[in-house]
Amino acid sequence: MASKTKPEARQRSRSSAYVTGAIVALVLAALTGVEYYLGTHYPSAVFLFLISILKSILVLYFFMHVYRLWRPEGSH
Repeated sequence: MASKTKPEARQRSRSSAYVTGAIVALVLAALTGVEYYLGTHYPSAVFLFLISILKSILVLYFFMHVYRLWRPEGSH
């Protein structure tokens, strides 16, 4: 019975990771749209810089898994 629970839990974890990745991708797409609008309608580059920093943080955390660098070895 324990052998059946582990693959099921892994499958749920994997599907939740896909949902999280899809949500982050949609947020990145929305931020890109906002970035384009601000770039074409406002002359200030400050907002563009702030949005680009936010987008890079999202990519580093969710897609490059940088948070794993500070975890102890062997933990998931």
